[in-house]
Amino acid sequence: MADVDIDRMLEKHEKKEKDEKARKLVYFGVVAGGSVAAAVILGIIIFTLLKGETASTYFPMEPGKKLVYNKKGKNPEEWQMQKNTENVYGYDCSVLNKMDKGTYLSVREYYVEDEKQGIAKLAYSENGGTKIKDVFVIMPYRIKAGAAFNAGMYMGEMVKGEVVSREKMSTPAGELEAYMVTYKSPHMDRVVWYARGIGVVKILDNLTAEETGLISAGE
Repeated sequence: MADVDIDRMLEKHEKKEKDEKARKLVYFGVVAGGSVAAAVILGIIIFTLLKGETASTYFPMEPGKKLVYNKKGKNPEEWQMQKNTENVYGYDCSVLNKMDKGTYLSVREYYVEDEKQGIAKLAYSENGGTKIKDVFVIMPYRIKAGAAFNAGMYMGEMVKGEVVSREKMSTPAGELEAYMVTYKSPHMDRVVWYARGIGVVKILDNLTAEETGLISAGE
C-alpha cells in the first residue's frame, strides 16, 4: 500500500480554497463594477429625460456637412457651416452660409451656443456685406417636449417659442428623428423641425404658406 502524503493533500486543499476565494472576489468585483456602471448610465438617462438633451445635438454647428433644401416656389438652397468662426458682438460665432442654387447669392447667419440663453442667431449678412443685428433664440440650451422660451422680438412683439414634440420623419434624406418647434407672435406663426445630427429638416410658415424641406444631406 502506497504511503499517503498528508502534507501534499493539505497543500492542494489550501490552494483550492484560495483559488475559489479569488474567483469569488473577481466575480463580486465584476458584479459591483457592473452595478456602478449601470447606476451611472441610469442616472444619465434620468437626467436627460428630466433636463432634456443638449440642443446642439439637433442643431450641430460643426463645419463640413452640406444640406440642400427645396423651397416652394423658389430656387433650392444649399446650407453649410463654415470652417472659421467669427467674432460678433464679443461672441465667437459659428457661421451658416445659405446659398441660392439659382442665383448663387448668399446669406450668412451667425450663431452662438450659450448655456443660459440656448442657441441663438445674433446677426446676418448678405453676399459678404455688413452684419445686421438680428438676435433670435431658435432653441433652449436643453431641448425636450413642452419646453417654452422667449425667442426674441419681431416687429415690436415678443415671439414665444415652444418645443412641441419629438417625432420620426420620412424625408428624401432618410428616416430622421426630429423635434417640432413653434414660434408665435401677432406677426409670426412658424414651425421648424430639427433632426438629430442634421439640424433643420423642414420649415413651414403658416402666415405666408412658404415651405422649405430638406432633400439631401452630405459632405
